[in-house]
Amino acid sequence: MEKQSRIKNTSRNLIYAIVLQVIKVVLVFLGRIIFVKKLGATYLGINGLFSNILGILSLADLGMVTVLMYSLYKPLAENDEVKISAYMNFFKRVYNTIAIAVTVVGIALIPFLKYLVNLPEEMPNIYLYYILLLLDSVVSYLFVYKTTLLSADQKMYIINKYDTIIQFVLFIMHTAILLITSNFTLYLLSNVICTLVGNILKVRKTQEIYPYLKENKKATLPKEERKNLFTNLYSLFFYKIGSVIQNNTDNILISIFVGTITVGYYSNYSTIILNITTALSLVFTSLKASVGNYVVSKDTKDQFRMFNILEVYNFWLVAFCSISFVVLIPDFINICFGQEYVLSFSLLIWAVLNFYTSNIRQTMWIYRETTGIFKKTRHITIVTSILNIGLSIIFGYIYGLSGIIFATVVSRMAYAWWKEPLIVYKDCFGESPVSYFINYIKRIILAVVLCAITYGVCYIIPNINIYVSFILKAFICLIVPNAIILLIYKNSEAFIYLKENILKRGRKQDGRLLENNENT
Repeated sequence: MEKQSRIKNTSRNLIYAIVLQVIKVVLVFLGRIIFVKKLGATYLGINGLFSNILGILSLADLGMVTVLMYSLYKPLAENDEVKISAYMNFFKRVYNTIAIAVTVVGIALIPFLKYLVNLPEEMPNIYLYYILLLLDSVVSYLFVYKTTLLSADQKMYIINKYDTIIQFVLFIMHTAILLITSNFTLYLLSNVICTLVGNILKVRKTQEIYPYLKENKKATLPKEERKNLFTNLYSLFFYKIGSVIQNNTDNILISIFVGTITVGYYSNYSTIILNITTALSLVFTSLKASVGNYVVSKDTKDQFRMFNILEVYNFWLVAFCSISFVVLIPDFINICFGQEYVLSFSLLIWAVLNFYTSNIRQTMWIYRETTGIFKKTRHITIVTSILNIGLSIIFGYIYGLSGIIFATVVSRMAYAWWKEPLIVYKDCFGESPVSYFINYIKRIILAVVLCAITYGVCYIIPNINIYVSFILKAFICLIVPNAIILLIYKNSEAFIYLKENILKRGRKQDGRLLENNENT
């Protein structure tokens, strides 16, 4: 029964995550096309630069969401309402403090913005734009602790549903503002309003599902548990600081070395990749609570088996997305924004490699977070981020935009690529990571070969019409790499596991249909 419930929750979370993210991606790009047409690359660059600066301020949460989810797995499995309430009360105070800290630090950065913005001429209201983006960031911290309970309880689909509704409303507001006024201030203000309203709606839903939270408002954690929480937070902070610096410094360095307008041009590429990355993260976040439940209820052998199964799915998704990026992004940018926004093919390759080398570790991250080995992995992203900044400055100065993206790939592969598997395999499974490295190398070679085959097939398509050509290339990307991966892995444990669960689900549905027919 427990296994059926876990599979049911995972399936539902996955379906909602994929479908709703597709809707959100469509809305984001329709809105972005209108944004570029009405405001141009300069405002696009400012928006991207300030978002990266404020992304660094997310360091303030120290990785709270991850620690909170990890802490909630056991009391949720045991249905310990008082303990769950105690965690929520504790994190409420913590997140209120974080919101204040982000506000103070964000305001303190205002005098330094002039050193980061690199425009050919001065832009009016630039500080107002920054303050509105800061306010949107602060508002996002006010209620996040409660929505994390839904994630930990395998109800991520509820959060995704509300996020999609808010995204649709925001799209309507953005479209109206841009078409009627072309006012960037109102555009940013609408972000703040929708973030606030969305958080309030999700909190109300959480309180409806877990009414005992109101009954246990005074529940507190024992001193020893608070101590353990702070130990995990301290360890995760080091991982978080490296990750945030690595993921949020590229636009800042591009602005300094190349120019803020170039941030706008590159942001079209990074937004496509970021939205697909978000979709992948939603898929794996949907799995996280189920894996967490699996970890506390299964032995090490079963956990390792599930890890290897998820690794195959991880490769399949990331390889397919990477190949599609290489083939489709240039045409997509041309169709949506114009040929002048299409950047060099070499830059695209580095951007795709950056995506691949990061997201191929999604399964590794799930097990790192659900098993709680924060302390032993805390230094990994610190080392990687130091390498990243140093190499980005050197290569950014010499090669510009491509050099900065190249440096991000090299810094990740130089340390995190081999160190994290070493720790996870040893501490989670008691296994040697040699098989992981062998599979990694085999899979990246396979991904490159699949990309070459798919690109070659697409290359022979006659370029009669860019729209028809794009559709044909998209169809080829959907069929060719997936068909070959399916052929190669059809007898693997991962695909057998997937097939068994699909068949079980089908038999269950058939049984219900037969039962209904007999009753009628």
